[in-house]
Amino acid sequence: MTSTKIYSVVCIQSRVLVEFYTPCKCWQFRIINPDGTVFIEHPIYFSAEAAAKARRDSIYQNR
Repeated sequence: MTSTKIYSVVCIQSRVLVEFYTPCKCWQFRIINPDGTVFIEHPIYFSAEAAAKARRDSIYQNR
């Protein structure tokens, strides 16, 4: 059983953004596109705020 915890799920511009806390004590995010594909970046963030900013920036840069 994994100890990854989902922190937030937000819908922006028809995409679902998921931010989560990992067992390695860092934050990551995933973006689920309207066609169901998942955008995965592997950078880690050391705060929820930093991960949230990165996911928002990623959405607005890839319109």
